[in-house]
Amino acid sequence: MLEMQQNWIDRSVVAVGSLEPLERLRAKIKNGQPIVYGSIGGSITEGAKADTAEGRYPNLIAAHIGAKLVNAGIGASGSLFGCYRAKNDLLKYNPDFITIEYAVNDANKPEIQPGFEGLVRQCLALPTKPLVLLIFTMEENGSNVQHLHIPIGNHYQLPMISYRDALYPEVTAGRLTWRDLSPDEVHPNQDGHRLVAELVCHFLDTAAPTLHEQPLPEPLFADSLRYATGRIVDATKLTVLQNDGWTTGPHRGGYTAFKADQPGAFLKVAFNGSIVTIGFKKYAGDFGMAEVQLDDQSPIIIDSYFPVPNDLAWKGGHTVLQELGRNLPAGQHTLSLRVLSEKHPQSTGHQFDFGYLLLAD
Repeated sequence: MLEMQQNWIDRSVVAVGSLEPLERLRAKIKNGQPIVYGSIGGSITEGAKADTAEGRYPNLIAAHIGAKLVNAGIGASGSLFGCYRAKNDLLKYNPDFITIEYAVNDANKPEIQPGFEGLVRQCLALPTKPLVLLIFTMEENGSNVQHLHIPIGNHYQLPMISYRDALYPEVTAGRLTWRDLSPDEVHPNQDGHRLVAELVCHFLDTAAPTLHEQPLPEPLFADSLRYATGRIVDATKLTVLQNDGWTTGPHRGGYTAFKADQPGAFLKVAFNGSIVTIGFKKYAGDFGMAEVQLDDQSPIIIDSYFPVPNDLAWKGGHTVLQELGRNLPAGQHTLSLRVLSEKHPQSTGHQFDFGYLLLAD
């Protein structure tokens, strides 16, 4: 078992944040008051590769502070999706402490920042005035997107803990191997989950911020306000105008999808919103292509096959978000999908899984 080192702890602290949210949490812990801890993120937060549920980093943190845990992690999802679903999956429980972990799930593109900020702002706007802490995990090559998250954390004076900064120097120096921390390309093993939890818990126990809490500042990114009030609309809520060959079935995260696997299957739905983003499965195996048309615009082709590199044992995929329209006029809009006979050369079929629309005004 890997033993925590002081230099790992020292390197992990990107920022200590403001004093008052941490003091409120500590007072509740000291007084034995009920505490709700909410974690939101991707598959690492969900608990992938931990040996037991109790060994997942959110469970370990919850046990350390004596909190009820709400784990809102969903694998293969990023912070934009987290922003849209936070109200229902996390914030309705009024957590006193929230950790956000998307450093390996978010794309390395500045476009992800408004969605991440929208999630942060929703958390900070809760009447419980929770402590919000950012966690930065890493991939096997040490990459993550903490450089895109840190400016947002600084803007809101949030504490930030980097598992990457703590441990990756040990890997590059040869004092640890990647397999000491992970059985695959990204997910911490049991030791890794424990180390994430220990870094966070050490911060909660010992940090001494000097910054004072500020009112919720103006956003860095204007679209963060639009995303923060967005909604997820799946097959149970969409208005169907025409359906030839599509059925409904389960999608990741408890949502209901429209599914089809025969070329020519056609679906037309109606919605209201000025920003529309489609969520669809992009997986290996028998996933195919669809022609997608927004209103009377020129159609686009979406390929939902995920070509997995040969050196990866994992043969899954992701739910991909793709923006289809922005600043659409007020009123009803339509979206049409037609399964194509064309497909990726490595695909074995034509399946298309349309999970939901993310809609913002």
